[in-house]
Amino acid sequence: MDINDADYIVEEIWRARSALSRSPEHLTLVRWNRHEPTTLWNVVVMTKKEADAHDKITSVRDAYPAEVVDRIERRLQEVRKLEEHLQKLGFA
Repeated sequence: MDINDADYIVEEIWRARSALSRSPEHLTLVRWNRHEPTTLWNVVVMTKKEADAHDKITSVRDAYPAEVVDRIERRLQEVRKLEEHLQKLGFA
């Protein structure tokens, strides 16, 4: 990942808002699943406070309401599909 990827994640994927609370304040990037590598489809935006708490959890399914996890994982899956499509076309 580079600075352009980070900007894309914040601005385009998450619309400069926390994936959890949708707050626009004090944002940072966090791996959604810390057991997976850093990719466009495994990074979310959170507030610094949310990120600190997120770093301590072992399972997103246990830590967050199902509807939140489902919404975030749907978005990440869309990103993954787009990235795969762009690779096939030779753009990524």
